[in-house]
Amino acid sequence: LLANAWANLLVPIHYAGKALVPVALSAMPTLADTPIWPGLLAVALLGAMLALFPDGRRVAAWGGVWFAAFVAPTLVVPVLVGQEVRLYTPVLGLLAGAALPVERALQRWPSATRLWGLGVLLALSAVTWQRLPAFSSRERFWRNAVDASPHSSLALMNLASIELEHDRVAQSESLARRAIQINDREPKAHNNLGIALARQGRNAEAEAQFRREMAMNPGYADAFFNLGTLLSSTSRDDEAADLWRQALRRNPRHRLALAALARYHLGRKETQLAQPY
Repeated sequence: LLANAWANLLVPIHYAGKALVPVALSAMPTLADTPIWPGLLAVALLGAMLALFPDGRRVAAWGGVWFAAFVAPTLVVPVLVGQEVRLYTPVLGLLAGAALPVERALQRWPSATRLWGLGVLLALSAVTWQRLPAFSSRERFWRNAVDASPHSSLALMNLASIELEHDRVAQSESLARRAIQINDREPKAHNNLGIALARQGRNAEAEAQFRREMAMNPGYADAFFNLGTLLSSTSRDDEAADLWRQALRRNPRHRLALAALARYHLGRKETQLAQPY
């Protein structure tokens, strides 16, 4: 936990930047892909406001405590620490802490109030407009996530899944390998790579990837089903049936495993054994 917290010491600065200077946003941010300058600018702006209006320091201190109280628990998480969705509660502290200095600034320069408000509105509208296309489809969402955060193994793994859905096997293999290179224990990445390899007829490599997924993610029924399907295609039917049963033990409603076992028993004229499936 301490090692994770030490590695994530810059995260509060990133969060301040995302809240007050919302540029370079990402659906799956990583520290490696997130620029530090928005956070430093946000901290500098807050410091300048408190220097100009010292009577707001007490409120700012309260807001800082609120922000820290909700951000600190996330620092011990080894991955996904920079998720922007985790800002919803902490950002209230930042906004509350900045409220009084902003009010004092508007009172000192009343003529700039409308211009300042319009500028903030236009800036936030531009950020929203720029982000909208990324949420128009699953593929665009994950492709945008990979483009913005090429070091996110989760984003790479999910885009690899989508490439498989569109039968873009080579692209899926490349993405899955990139995900594994970044995080060898990324859930489902080895499974996706196994599927891509199996579709290219590289059965031995695919089997190794499925077994790797099963070892790391033993509760994931799809890996057992997929390996069973691969073995069935090479006439290792009994081994396949055992893997499909293991898939059902993990997910009793796994329709593909149910159908595969029904076909397996019907092919052996074992009608009674096929009925439960």
